[in-house]
Amino acid sequence: MPTTYGIKELSVILDIEIKARPLHAFFELFVDHCGALIIGYAIDSDGFWLQIHKECITEKRLIESWTGYDIFDCCHKKIEGYEGHLYGLLPNCSPMLPAIFTAQQFSDFLMHTTIIRNMLDRGDETQVWLDDLAVSNPKAAELANLVLYGVMPPESEANSSSRKIGDERPNSIDWKALAKTRALAIIKEHKLRDTYPSQEIVADTIANEFRNAFPQVVGSDGKPLTGASIKRHALKGITSAQGKQLSMKTLQGK
Repeated sequence: MPTTYGIKELSVILDIEIKARPLHAFFELFVDHCGALIIGYAIDSDGFWLQIHKECITEKRLIESWTGYDIFDCCHKKIEGYEGHLYGLLPNCSPMLPAIFTAQQFSDFLMHTTIIRNMLDRGDETQVWLDDLAVSNPKAAELANLVLYGVMPPESEANSSSRKIGDERPNSIDWKALAKTRALAIIKEHKLRDTYPSQEIVADTIANEFRNAFPQVVGSDGKPLTGASIKRHALKGITSAQGKQLSMKTLQGK
């Protein structure tokens, strides 16, 4: 049976505010210059619900850039005794992440909410922090490694299928998952500036990041992964083209 995690572990690595009922906790993603909440996650016994300030509900682009979720794929969620504007996922209005979750469920959640990686990055002190965390709270350290490097816990690796070119050995970096996460983040960052990089540019950017941050990640030839390899094996279906088309339609309509 896979290991499960919850608020107890997440609150060690993220700034999660413990609340009184009806909520269990709250996690802020984006606040304005006055500290007022714009986007965050309200957490109850069922899971993580997207909370959006009522005046920002129509800001589809802002919501998607910070959460990875299209508001039109969400449904309104009501928690008795709580007045916040909450949302779950269609078709069953399920939480974005269950209150008790597996590493795979958390990995799927991170594919949307890529901004969390930036919240954990401590620059040159990151590895020291992770080493200390592995001693003081191993389960929290597993989540942190998943956020920062796409490293699945050992038992999740043991259950995965055989891998080919460029795939990682057990307990090492899941470079494909990390590449997908970074690609989504790069595209979102560019969308905020109304620019839309090609898949080749995104892949080359990730390849350069990997060479500097993860020199141990190499292809079957023992050399650092190239942008072409990353594009071919990890970025299928990930593109900024749709956003560019929508932007052009908006401009043409003005």
